[in-house]
Amino acid sequence: MRHYNYHKRLQEIWTKAVDLYSQGFRDPDFFFNEIEIRFLKSIGSRSKELVDYAEEFERWREPDFTAIALIQDIRRAYYFDVQSGLGEHQRLESKTCLYPSPESNLSPELTRVSLKAKHKLTGTLGSNTMYPSYCDRDFLRRNDLHPAEFLRKVWETNCDFEQLATWVAGRERASSESKNVP
Repeated sequence: MRHYNYHKRLQEIWTKAVDLYSQGFRDPDFFFNEIEIRFLKSIGSRSKELVDYAEEFERWREPDFTAIALIQDIRRAYYFDVQSGLGEHQRLESKTCLYPSPESNLSPELTRVSLKAKHKLTGTLGSNTMYPSYCDRDFLRRNDLHPAEFLRKVWETNCDFEQLATWVAGRERASSESKNVP
């Protein structure tokens, strides 16, 4: 893999997925050849993620390639810098792991999005779960947070819910105050 321009290859693969999805193809095993799958693995990604992104783009026109590239760049950096680009990681398959306990004082939405972002970052997100899903994007949009920015913050805080809650609240205040700025 060429690191300098890996994003161009990622864009080609994403464009292919969007084109195939818009033509009615749905089977994730059909979308990519072995070389494309190896490339995605080499940057800490999976073909199913690109198919999910294509589906979301077809339905909602987001996330677009720029958002995907920013998100994947953070995942790729974590994959190389923290995980040394080695091995497959255990996938989180149970959806119940993505929801907070009933005793949690934190926003269930923030906890859910934080856990999904953490599993995206570490490459352990299950095959039936994606980050950022429509619900994730709704939460992030309401709080004026870009999905890649949130992913980076999850990395920086090691998914510390209290730090994330404080950061989100601060962002919400700053966004509310800046609405009056032309």
